[in-house]
Amino acid sequence: MNHGELLKALAENILPAGQKPMLWSPPGMGKTDLVSQLRDLLSARTGEQWDLHCWDMTHLYDPADSRGIPTVHVLPDGRKVTKWLPPEHMVIDGRPTLILLDDLPTLPQSSQAACYRLLQHGEIGGTVFGSNVFFIGAGNRMGDASATNTMPFALANRMIHLRLTFTLQGWCEWALDHNVPTELIAFHRWTQGASLYPIYNSDPDPAPCGLCRQPVAPDAICSHCVRRSRALPTLRSWAQGVGQIMQTNPDPDVELELYSGQVGIEKATEFVAYLRMARQVPSIESILLGPNVAPVPTEPSVLFTLATALGRAATVQNIDAITQYLERLPAQEFSVLTMKDAIRRRPEIDNTRAAIQWKVRHQDLFI
Repeated sequence: MNHGELLKALAENILPAGQKPMLWSPPGMGKTDLVSQLRDLLSARTGEQWDLHCWDMTHLYDPADSRGIPTVHVLPDGRKVTKWLPPEHMVIDGRPTLILLDDLPTLPQSSQAACYRLLQHGEIGGTVFGSNVFFIGAGNRMGDASATNTMPFALANRMIHLRLTFTLQGWCEWALDHNVPTELIAFHRWTQGASLYPIYNSDPDPAPCGLCRQPVAPDAICSHCVRRSRALPTLRSWAQGVGQIMQTNPDPDVELELYSGQVGIEKATEFVAYLRMARQVPSIESILLGPNVAPVPTEPSVLFTLATALGRAATVQNIDAITQYLERLPAQEFSVLTMKDAIRRRPEIDNTRAAIQWKVRHQDLFI
């Protein structure tokens, strides 16, 4: 399932059914971010603030640590017994809470075994969690070169196992909502998603790697690329790596090296070449002030950036000027891209006179 499908299934089917989901994917696919989105979705739907706690291997590595610190407790008859003070991260208040067992397969099998009762009965080391607490596991697969260990069958049998995939449209929608630079989103639209995670073969059949062209097994990442390079393109290295560096406006003389440190030299070179073309985009301000006279580019790479930027900038107040400018584009497919982005981000635009008239004129394209 892709991010949107999995988010919906978690909120509407899996958690309400009392299941313990285990999210599997290659590195950098946004598993942790997906659980954060789930917290926000559940808070919005229930009208109640949900908490999210992330337990990684530092919280669960030693099974003995889960019991906490022993103290002396005196019974009413004077006898002394041991009482355990639970670790601070295991103290949960009464609010609905998601607990993410992040990178669960990186734990030694003995530590994974300590989670048996946690997932079956909501108890670990004597600490009992109420019905307001929901556990979610996440991790990489054995073939992902990510220091993972085999999951004991007794633990695996307590969970529902879900494979996280991605789509270009889903990633672009997420990126538009999370301040990823417009040029970066447009680049991936221009390359039709081929550069997002080229070393990952999500197909059910073997396929050549998008970087080195070596064969990659179904639902696997390229072992050849992983061995030869530390920096490789993934959803995370593009958005949280290249995207965040772009926000600092790096010197053009060094940006290739900076981006290469995140996604590798091949894709960084391709992206920097794209940026040089995309920077010819007319300013949004000039388009809004003079939609009938502002310059109109013809290069497809520039049009992808322009369409994405207009969709992100569109409001009820300026949609009339934007639709006037869109009519002048050399290919109306870019206009559709702008309008779909605009309406998804601000649904109220769909009811404006300008948007309605534009859709009537282009009803054959706007589906």
